[in-house]
Amino acid sequence: MRDKNMRSFSPDLISKIVSAYNEPGSTIRSVAKRIGVSKNIVQKYVTREREGLTNGTESRQSSKSILKSHTVLLRKMFQEQPNETLARYCEILEEKTGLEVSIPTMCRAASELKSRKSRSKKLKI
Repeated sequence: MRDKNMRSFSPDLISKIVSAYNEPGSTIRSVAKRIGVSKNIVQKYVTREREGLTNGTESRQSSKSILKSHTVLLRKMFQEQPNETLARYCEILEEKTGLEVSIPTMCRAASELKSRKSRSKKLKI
């Protein structure tokens, strides 16, 4: 959960922080002072840049969409085998697609498919 006092930084500011740090002779402390943010913020975005996560949303987006291309398979799997455990669904998915997912990921996928189904039923009435 986000703290009410946490600020959200624009992509432009994040880019400015990383660029300033990459200048020769720059330190985290000097960049933080020059831009007016904390040292922790500079460290956070410099680290994310090194890891290829420039704005911090890439990892979350990929985890949300990892099963999106398998929606038809998941729906069929849930309908044909309604009494399986989430762990078994994960195994079946891996056997059929080679994609290994965690139990919480499978739970979110099942919940999302269930909520879509109930929404479509409501619309048809």
